Amino acid sequence: MFILDIDGRRVKVIVDGDERMKHVFFAGDVYQFTRVEPGAAQAPKEVSGDLTAPLTGRVVKVLVAEGDEVDERTQIMIIEAMKMEHKVRAPFKGRVGRLSVSEGEMVEGGQSVARIVRPDGDEAEG
Repeated sequence: MFILDIDGRRVKVIVDGDERMKHVFFAGDVYQFTRVEPGAAQAPKEVSGDLTAPLTGRVVKVLVAEGDEVDERTQIMIIEAMKMEHKVRAPFKGRVGRLSVSEGEMVEGGQSVARIVRPDGDEAEG
């Protein structure tokens, strides 16, 4: 557990992940951070449409169907892990191209659970 100081407000967060990518859990949401090598000109601009389970857990609710149009940050599903509900959200506006899991299914941390396709049809490989 970490404590962040955001504009003078202290908040507790849980951090999980590996050397390349970290998941930060805060207020029921999951945020992903990708490591950028020192000296890199800038962080990658392209965001992947491949959504992964933040932790090993159980899919408690799938909130969309394949083909549904979604906005950025639309909830796609809820995964219960560590006695908490973690919301998996769309990283950008698009449509649900694939759902790889169903309600009640157990998933491993890092497992692909869905894919969002950009409005232009580009699946944004990440």
